Amino acid sequence: MDSGTIAKKFYKDLGVQKFKNTAKKFRVDDDIVFVKKYSKKTDLILDLACGYGRIAIPLAKSGFRVTGIDISNNLIFEARRSARRMGAKVDFDTGDMRKLPYPDKSFDKIFCMWNSFNDLLTRQDQVKTLNEIYRILKPKGRAFMVLLNGEDRGLQKELRENGIGKEKRIWKDLLQGVVFHMYVHDRSSVKSLCRKSQFKKCKISLRRMNGRKRILVELEK
Repeated sequence: MDSGTIAKKFYKDLGVQKFKNTAKKFRVDDDIVFVKKYSKKTDLILDLACGYGRIAIPLAKSGFRVTGIDISNNLIFEARRSARRMGAKVDFDTGDMRKLPYPDKSFDKIFCMWNSFNDLLTRQDQVKTLNEIYRILKPKGRAFMVLLNGEDRGLQKELRENGIGKEKRIWKDLLQGVVFHMYVHDRSSVKSLCRKSQFKKCKISLRRMNGRKRILVELEK
């Protein structure tokens, strides 16, 4: 079960418009407010798993220096098209978060929002990604990840009954008729993950974002 292959297929099958329709159901402006709160306009920012540019483009329009990367070719195509149309200066790259195409110490801030980290379906992929984030962060740089809340009782029940894998942490369901897979974390499992990575400073909390509780992971190099 390769995380990248499954994610590419999901976002291709879902398509840009269905993805946009899904985003409209949530308060996605919360994400933009969050990124602005923790960033300065002098920061070099990476929007990791940027999708069609829903965060990166408004940030750039507000004067922030931002790069976006996503594994999905069709989403990056749309992000570039939208940025040109809106006059936003953003570099959009296609790439895998497990092996990022950037030199060491490239960014001051990295944001991985809206459950994108949950697309990584093995602990090995997750640790590999954390170490890649560490590598491309500047000294004293910070990264923020927003994850699905695996402490939700309804989701816990779903995983007990239908979870996939040895740990039964992989949630398989439908989004607008398209099958998706997500590895579901709770705060304890994220803490264990951070310990296996190069990060020594890791803060994990529950925060209400986009109208529901999420796991917020704050990392510092």
